[in-house]
Amino acid sequence: MGWRKVLIGAILTAFGSYVVFEVWLEAQLPTGFRVLKRWNFSEHDLGFQVALQPTNLFFCFLGVLIGTLVGVLPGLGPVAAMSLLLPSTFHVSPVSAIIMLAGIYYGAMYGDRPLPSW
Repeated sequence: MGWRKVLIGAILTAFGSYVVFEVWLEAQLPTGFRVLKRWNFSEHDLGFQVALQPTNLFFCFLGVLIGTLVGVLPGLGPVAAMSLLLPSTFHVSPVSAIIMLAGIYYGAMYGDRPLPSW
């Protein structure tokens, strides 16, 4: 897998986690429990706006880079890489932390794969 596919996968994972936690599970539950509502495309737009902010893209790239460096090491898998690098996300926003952890996961998962010989 190329680095572009890994980066796109990390961005889509971050967007998907945002949709699950913020839209489907409606994390703002103190306003009262809401019944399921129809899908609104403004939520898609909001998810893409959050995922494609420059700081979140930077954390995605940083996570993929660090995950690739850890993924090359023998014996360390994606879960171990995320466990070891979890404290590095304590001082950033929660959305950026999840995006960075998704990048670490994808980078560690596909970091040991050789580049294709085109």
